[in-house]
Amino acid sequence: MDLADLRKEFGKFRQERGTTPLEWDEHTKLFLEERRERRREPDLSEPLGNG
Repeated sequence: MDLADLRKEFGKFRQERGTTPLEWDEHTKLFLEERRERRREPDLSEPLGNG
């Protein structure tokens, strides 16, 4: 993911939670934690292998 996409995703994250600029630091940490957790989870839409 490039920086522009990351900014868009974070902007959406902030809007969904009604985050004010004063809360951005805390919400940035939460956003990054959620992204890390999603990366660790297996993508069930991807095939597991060729048999």
